[in-house]
Amino acid sequence: MKLLLAAERLFALHGPDGASARSIVAEAGQKNASALNYYFQTREALIEAICELRMTPINNDRIERIATYLADRPEPASRVRTLAGILYRPGLILIVEAKGKSYFRRFLAQAINNPSTRFVPIVRDRFDSGLRQAAPLIREEIPSPSAGDRQQAHRDDAARHELSVGASGGALRRGTMVVAQDRAGGRDRAADRRLCRLPDRTA
Repeated sequence: MKLLLAAERLFALHGPDGASARSIVAEAGQKNASALNYYFQTREALIEAICELRMTPINNDRIERIATYLADRPEPASRVRTLAGILYRPGLILIVEAKGKSYFRRFLAQAINNPSTRFVPIVRDRFDSGLRQAAPLIREEIPSPSAGDRQQAHRDDAARHELSVGASGGALRRGTMVVAQDRAGGRDRAADRRLCRLPDRTA
């Protein structure tokens, strides 16, 4: 357990490529430098063990919540909110229980964004079944927009863009006119000052 927690923390802080076996063993307080390789022959096996530790309870909790939802579906107006809770609450429990000191979220971010970890093949069909069960239920409550709706959305976006460009262009033209007027006014004021300095030749 100490090795898993140490690896999770160092992976979260430095990324999978920035945490060596030696540093993980030292973080875990182990004296045997080969302890990590003894239990986990590859880095993928170590990442899988961390996922097993953290994601199995989350996935099982999510599956139980889905079963409860299907056994007694709430009113249509509250279904989307209930499904959203099914998605995020199981993962939040880990953070709450750790009093905000959990490294698992950062570990996930590092693993997902690092192709060398092969994170997706490790997780697929083992720790994501709850998510895959929830996805069609959400699609039932939030239907995809029709082709007509998508076309209208594109037209609305184009109209907003046109208005934005037009407003920007108008502001730019007004600004140019103000600058030109200021420059013209500056030339007039300079000319006035020069006239004021001319000697009076009528004396």
